[in-house]
Amino acid sequence: MTPDIHLLYELGQLAQIQRSYLYTTGAPSVAAHIHRVAMTALILARAEGANVEKVLLMALVHDTPETRTGDPTPFQKPFIKKDDHFAAQTQFGETSLADMVEVLAEYEARETPEAKIVKDADMLVAEMEMCELTARGHTWSEYYADYRASIRPRLRTETAKKMFDLIGKTNPLEWTRKGPNAYKAGTHGT
Repeated sequence: MTPDIHLLYELGQLAQIQRSYLYTTGAPSVAAHIHRVAMTALILARAEGANVEKVLLMALVHDTPETRTGDPTPFQKPFIKKDDHFAAQTQFGETSLADMVEVLAEYEARETPEAKIVKDADMLVAEMEMCELTARGHTWSEYYADYRASIRPRLRTETAKKMFDLIGKTNPLEWTRKGPNAYKAGTHGT
């Protein structure tokens, strides 16, 4: 049971690791990213008729090795040799979640519908994070618009492609205007 407790403490560190976006502050934590990937993957799995349980397990663990390997930027990756499989083995191997090593290996292989869905969700969430950073005034994401446009052709599911198109057309704060709020009710400031 102690290895499970150690794992849970380690996973708590994901909330302290900021996603690496070209050395920009204000990016979400890896933990927040994982949560949104899981929710996005759930939407994709239901739309694509995939195994929801497998998709959720994969999404929940897809970036957990980053407590050991970090989250390098696309510009650091060519210079770094990460061993996510070894990280996963040492992270989960002695715990009651040892089967997550195989789940991560399946995700990395990108051969099953579930692995493709989780990778699509990962890329969609990264695009949403870019849009949010842009809305906060970070102009570098606009400078890399050509790189960002290269994401859509790499998406594997039709649902993800449709979502990608909508993400680019939707203001990250639009959701605040859709539901009930004190501004609409005329009660704000009273």
